[in-house]
Amino acid sequence: MRSNLLALALLAMGCGKLNDLSLASGSLVTVKGHVDLLNAKIKANGHPMLGGIIWAALPSSHPVCFEVKNDPMLQKVCPDPFGFFPGVVDVAVPIDPAGDGTFSIDLQHLPSASAVVGTDVDHVAYATLAVFADDGDGKISFGPRMGSGGDKGQQSASAGGDAILAASFVSLLEPQQRLSFREGNFAGLNLFYPAPGCGTPPDGFSVLDTDAYTTADPNCTASGLGTIIDVKMLSTSDADGFTCRAGRFPSRTAQPDALEPPKGPSSPYCVPGTDILLLTGQEHCPQMEVFALHGCRDDPQCEKPEWDERANPPGWWPCGH
Repeated sequence: MRSNLLALALLAMGCGKLNDLSLASGSLVTVKGHVDLLNAKIKANGHPMLGGIIWAALPSSHPVCFEVKNDPMLQKVCPDPFGFFPGVVDVAVPIDPAGDGTFSIDLQHLPSASAVVGTDVDHVAYATLAVFADDGDGKISFGPRMGSGGDKGQQSASAGGDAILAASFVSLLEPQQRLSFREGNFAGLNLFYPAPGCGTPPDGFSVLDTDAYTTADPNCTASGLGTIIDVKMLSTSDADGFTCRAGRFPSRTAQPDALEPPKGPSSPYCVPGTDILLLTGQEHCPQMEVFALHGCRDDPQCEKPEWDERANPPGWWPCGH
C-alpha cells in the first residue's frame, strides 16, 4: 500500500501549475473551525493564537528520496511524501483565549493562482485549517529553512516564525478534514492529495472529511462550509514535520569538486549500492546535500548523465564505486 501511495505522490508532483490566473471574487464565504482551547493555550505558552487557512503545495523532495528504497538515512532526512506540504498562507484571525475554541474566517476571494493545481479552466486546491502561536505580528509567518542543501533561498517554517499547534489536515496517512475548492473537470487531478472514497469534490468550496488513505474501505463525506472543522492538536513530531515541509526541499544534485571536498558541519553518508554521497545534518529541520560521481542536476540516477567521474573519482571521495 505504501508503494502505491508513493507512486501517487510522484505523479502528483507532475501536476501542472497555473501560470497566470486572476481568482479575485466579490463573493463571501465563511470557514469555521474549532480547537481544543485548553490544550492550545498550554502549548501556546502565553502567546496569542491565530487560526488560519494554509493552502497545500505540490510535494517537494529530492529524486533520491523516491528512487532509493528503504534506506534509513534517507527516511530520516527526506520529507514524508504523504504529509501536507504547506504552501500559500491565506486569511488568519485571532482566537479568543476566553472563548470556547470556535473561530470563523471570512474569505472574500478564491484561492490564489499559486495555490491551485490544474489548468486555467479545470483546477483544484486543498487547504488545512490550522492554529498557530503568534510571534506578535498578528499574521502567520514562516521562518527560513536552516541549510540550503544546494538550493539557495529556500523557505521553511523551521527557524523563527510562528509555531503550529493544531491542524485539520497534516498527513494522507491520518484521518483528515480539508477545505476543498474545485472548478471545472476533475479528471487527472485526483492524484493531487488523493482523498480516498471522495470521488469528485463538489464544485466551489466544500469540506471533505475522509479516512486515512491506507484504510481498506475508506469513508468520505463532502459538506458545505457550515461544517465546523475539527482542528486537532498536533504531536511534536507532526508539528515538526509540518513546519519542515514548508517551502521547497532541495532537489538538485551536485558534481563533486575534483580537488576539495564540500565544506560544512554536515556528516557524510554513502548511499549503499549507488555512487551517491549525502551530506546530512540537523538544525531545526533535517538538511541534505546530494553529490554523485555520475548523474544530472535534476536526477542523480538519470539515464544520460551530464557528468561521469567513475573512472577517475576525486581523491577525497569517500564512497566506493
